[in-house]
Amino acid sequence: MRPVIFILIFLLPITTFSQVVLTEVMFDPLGSEDTDEFIEIFNLNQKDVVNLTGWCIGDGTGMDPIIDAGKGFFLQPNQYAVILDPDYFMYSTTYKSLIPADALILTVGGTTLGSSGLSNARSETITLINNLGQIVCQYSYSVGNTPGFSDEKINLAGLDIASNWSDSEVLFGTPGWKNSIEPSIREEQAKLYVKPNPFSPNADGYDDELVISSYSPCKGAYNTLRIYDLCGRLIRNLMPVDQIEPESHTVWDGKDNSRQKAKTGIYIIILESLDSVSGKTTVFKTTAVLVSEQ
Repeated sequence: MRPVIFILIFLLPITTFSQVVLTEVMFDPLGSEDTDEFIEIFNLNQKDVVNLTGWCIGDGTGMDPIIDAGKGFFLQPNQYAVILDPDYFMYSTTYKSLIPADALILTVGGTTLGSSGLSNARSETITLINNLGQIVCQYSYSVGNTPGFSDEKINLAGLDIASNWSDSEVLFGTPGWKNSIEPSIREEQAKLYVKPNPFSPNADGYDDELVISSYSPCKGAYNTLRIYDLCGRLIRNLMPVDQIEPESHTVWDGKDNSRQKAKTGIYIIILESLDSVSGKTTVFKTTAVLVSEQ
């Protein structure tokens, strides 16, 4: 008589350990909620690539399949992926100058993230599910953020509990970048200051110029300093690629590259610092508000 072999198949709807983690949730963007919400994930693994084909993400009221946005489904080791609303690609450019080229960009199969977008009126639970139907990670965000400031994870390898998440320290969050509240980056981000903020270049002798002070993490760096508007358009090149001292102070007079007055609004200031010895590039970002003459 042949032995009977029983095969037990367990379905695992519970959270399983994963190298892919949720790292940022923009549920109350400064721009349109129909286009500018995003969710960021990160591959903690140092060696293995993760194929996100068949994965889903949702907000507790609806689940959407993760869809290729032109860069494929493969999340490389130590790589961020930004999951954008489908309408973003047609109607918004808010993050054009903010998402780095090495980030994986994805979208979802529905018309919004979740069944009707991410709520900014009530707490929702973001859930990431793999191709086996297993819950990889979950995070329940709490509402009340200032519009344009995301929820960011502090310790990426830590638990998705409230104490390990906090509001972003920079406007628009950090899609595709290290989170602004990560302990390893706080010191670096403090090295780009602007004042006065807001400033008003109306020639009245008061707050007419924006002073941008940068402190490069290395000596002998090659720096570029650029200013963009919220649509991702380059407004002004302030510092050409050149070798400078670690400390630098640059003035913006509120004019664009054509020497025309820039409009009232929020501007994104991006400093790229290339270490001439190691070849490593460090990026610093901040924002400034320009108020035109009334």
